[in-house]
Amino acid sequence: MPSNLEQSRSAAAISDQGTFVDGSPSDLLAKGVYSTEQAESAAAVLNVSDDRSRMHVIHGPTGFGKTRVGIGLVQYYLGLGYTVLWVSHKWNLLQQAKDEMLSKVPIDRRALRRIGGNEESLDNLSSSTSGKVFFTTLQTWANRQKANSLPQKLRRSRKLLVIWDECHWAIDSPIGRRFLRHYIDGRGGRNNSLVVGLSATPKISETTKAKVAWAIPYRSLIGTRVAYPLIKNVRTNVVWDPIVQNGLVSPTSLDQLATNRSRNQLIVEELLAGRQRGDYSKIVVFACNIAHANALEALIKAGGASVCALHSKCDDPRSTLSKFRKGEVDVLVSVNQFKEGDNVPDVDAVFIARPTTSSVSLQQMIGRACRLTPTKNHFWIVEFTDEIRRNADKFFHAVDTEKGEGRAYTSASSDRATPRRHAEATDPNNLMEVTLPDFGKVTIVADQTFGVEVELTTPQGVPKFNTAVWHDGARTIIERLSKVANLPVCQTPLAYHENTDPTRWVVESDSSAGWEVVSPVLSNADGLFELRRVCDALTELINEDGRFHVNYRTGFHVTLGTRLNSDSRLRGFLKRLQRLEPGLMTLVSPSRLFGFDGSRYDIGRRNGYCLPTREFVVNADEASILGFAARNDRYYTVNLAHAHDDVEKLEVRLHNGTTEFRKVVAWLSLWMLIFNTSRYKWEGSGIHSHVFPTGNSEISEEVAAGEDIFELLQREGIFLNADLSSMLRQRRNELRPAWEKVLPQRVRSWGRAGWYDEDTRALELPGLAEARQS
Repeated sequence: MPSNLEQSRSAAAISDQGTFVDGSPSDLLAKGVYSTEQAESAAAVLNVSDDRSRMHVIHGPTGFGKTRVGIGLVQYYLGLGYTVLWVSHKWNLLQQAKDEMLSKVPIDRRALRRIGGNEESLDNLSSSTSGKVFFTTLQTWANRQKANSLPQKLRRSRKLLVIWDECHWAIDSPIGRRFLRHYIDGRGGRNNSLVVGLSATPKISETTKAKVAWAIPYRSLIGTRVAYPLIKNVRTNVVWDPIVQNGLVSPTSLDQLATNRSRNQLIVEELLAGRQRGDYSKIVVFACNIAHANALEALIKAGGASVCALHSKCDDPRSTLSKFRKGEVDVLVSVNQFKEGDNVPDVDAVFIARPTTSSVSLQQMIGRACRLTPTKNHFWIVEFTDEIRRNADKFFHAVDTEKGEGRAYTSASSDRATPRRHAEATDPNNLMEVTLPDFGKVTIVADQTFGVEVELTTPQGVPKFNTAVWHDGARTIIERLSKVANLPVCQTPLAYHENTDPTRWVVESDSSAGWEVVSPVLSNADGLFELRRVCDALTELINEDGRFHVNYRTGFHVTLGTRLNSDSRLRGFLKRLQRLEPGLMTLVSPSRLFGFDGSRYDIGRRNGYCLPTREFVVNADEASILGFAARNDRYYTVNLAHAHDDVEKLEVRLHNGTTEFRKVVAWLSLWMLIFNTSRYKWEGSGIHSHVFPTGNSEISEEVAAGEDIFELLQREGIFLNADLSSMLRQRRNELRPAWEKVLPQRVRSWGRAGWYDEDTRALELPGLAEARQS
């Protein structure tokens, strides 16, 4: 057998049942039938196929193309003279596999057979025993095996390939164990069959004759094979005391939710409003039970959306699913029928209206919408959560991190759990463009971690830690975070730097402002969406509650996972920072550079919390990691003392306080590019001089060019996409009046140099002008 992907073996053979051509993974990859990952997974099975003592499982998320991998293996082994048994637990899954097989493999339909079912099963495939590929359900197989009526060629044989699709279903049940015992005797004997399992959620235990042969995490396929997940958590405020026995929620408990009118109305209102907003177009709703599905169907239909319920008591389930697939119905309300394997790629929203005690069930529900298509790059997970007072620890949610039997989806993926420590991107050139509704595209570096600190204060002054005012405010902030954050929120207000858990949002004290909201370690697109939810919530809180304020006393800090863990790396970055600092200053409030008491600027005094490295680091070539760490020199525009930490990172302190996501995301994207462009290969000299030398005086265009952030970035070889450039130019224009108060003559020179010539109306982000008018 082939030992790796590159080793190809001809599998050409002719039979009276059909024609089979070369089916090696490398050939399928070359022909475009397989993606690289699919070819690798098939090759992994070939590498272990001589081990007939267990089932070999291919584990990939929904949307990866497990069925196609299985079909490629079918093509390969048919060429070697094998017979194939394809088994699953539902006829519609077998129908999908059969249809894809006929479209991908040069095989005559006459070679395909069904075992059991009725005349309509699998579009009237023959049930004779003379075929090459047999399809049947696990239940039908069990009945035939018990009655000793399986076709001879489907009994255990060295020349039999068994594909068990959705093998997590019943793998550790009596019927599943009997199925594997039939084909695998445990000794890898001569007559054992080759059994391959396909599953997005395999449940492998010591009691099963199975082992994962190949797996790929969800995160590595986002943007290439699967879509970006966006989670919306809708709290129902329904108090629920469920009874859970043997891992299952009692029917009576589920019925309590199913018959709750206010909860059902909330579900339908969110669905209809989201469709009107344009967030959701094709939706699957998972209901608690049949009565719940019917009730939701009636409410959704009354709201004007086309909808059908799908459950075991439907008159014609196949017709219902067909209407949904063809677009004749926009909303499908299901109980369990549409949870596994069904492929309707244009589904863009999953409504989880039923709680679940199974991480497998949760991931299967979410998987119904995660397929990437030419017109869909993200999908919504809308989860309705209740106040569970009993057995709450037994339930899985889309926003969970880790729980007992495995890992539930975190930010919409079981493989995208919150990073537990900061880490630099493996490949600084692996840039991701993330499309943010209402903002456009921003560029980030794949897998580079980031975090933020958002400072809040009061209009009256800095509230002291451990006072009633501080604690009441902290609890209010925590309550607001808990309503919107997908990641965990620490429910206890903490003292300054008391937090030791990097996977949760925290509210802690800050002596210069009052409260500081500290994020978990974040990464990739899901980190940006999490950050947006929190920023929007904090902005709303400030607008609604007069206790909270953002002003000159507050800052906004960004932390990036880096490895500035040598003096040469630190010095290279420091020199670049000194060259860029004047331009970077024009993207933030003047209070980050000059002394300010709330009414007057003192241009002769610097902000002691944000000292420019250009002025206070005399010789960058003599800077050292230990020097910064020993003196705890953290009050610079960029805190470099963390370069000596166990987990190396840098903290950008330059930005003034804000909760506005458009400012936050532009700043974060800019600093990722600054750090990662020619990472560790910084060239050029450092600069020791005043920022804006000569202060409030007119300057030449040549000097102005040395203070223009866009000119400076180009000199460093740092290029921005159009949307990010527009965001930053708009921000600089917005800050012009503030800088005119401090350096009016210099700002006039900047204007003559063309800084503000752009039509700011053209630079505005979608919806911003309307928001200002309102």
